[in-house]
Amino acid sequence: MKARIYKLNEYLQRVEERLSLEQQRERPSSYMLLHLKLLRLRIRNALSRAMQRLAKPQLQAG
Repeated sequence: MKARIYKLNEYLQRVEERLSLEQQRERPSSYMLLHLKLLRLRIRNALSRAMQRLAKPQLQAG
């Protein structure tokens, strides 16, 4: 596994843990929920791009 993919997986796991904890709070912060959800989306997008580059290395030139 490439280092970038490993790091992105680690970050995604941490963000999902924090998001879960925030959602379980009695009064979750709407700002924190929004921030964590957007961060999760950005990490997932970066992870999918990294996986595509790994699966199709010929696309790196373009």
